[in-house]
Amino acid sequence: MATAASSGGVSDHQYVSVKLESSRLAALDLAPHLFGSHPAAGSWDPTKALPMERAAAAIWELSCVLPSRHETLDFKLLLKPKADSSECIVEEGPNRPLGCGSNQVEMTDAVFKLTEKDSLECKVWVETEMLSPFDLAASWKAHQENLQPSRVRGTYDVVMNTETEARDEV
Repeated sequence: MATAASSGGVSDHQYVSVKLESSRLAALDLAPHLFGSHPAAGSWDPTKALPMERAAAAIWELSCVLPSRHETLDFKLLLKPKADSSECIVEEGPNRPLGCGSNQVEMTDAVFKLTEKDSLECKVWVETEMLSPFDLAASWKAHQENLQPSRVRGTYDVVMNTETEARDEV
């Protein structure tokens, strides 16, 4: 894939991936969300928090692309019960800042106070990567090539055909 260096050093966008890991979370029937200072992240309104998607048995992820020159975005993680999303548990501690900058991975912990005596500690990874316009174009093209009609009317699935990819490599 093209890098910022191959496009003359210009990075127009920043890929951001936030991952949360907890082996207890699924058993507690809680869904992790992200909310923050920017309107796209809910403007600190828990009812507008962005849901994280399950990426593996104990890992949830939320990823997006932001302009490379954006104001610092502060955010926190929160947990909502799957049955009743009106109540939520916001992570303890200070806000997490997300500034514009270089490629980096930050690993920290998030602590959620479930009750007076019980808390949940989760591992959190925040990964940022500067993207060139060529990176975005290649990603969009791959997405469009693998877009297939879904069984649910009005929606689409992205299906990566690994058999075709393996054949192309030979």
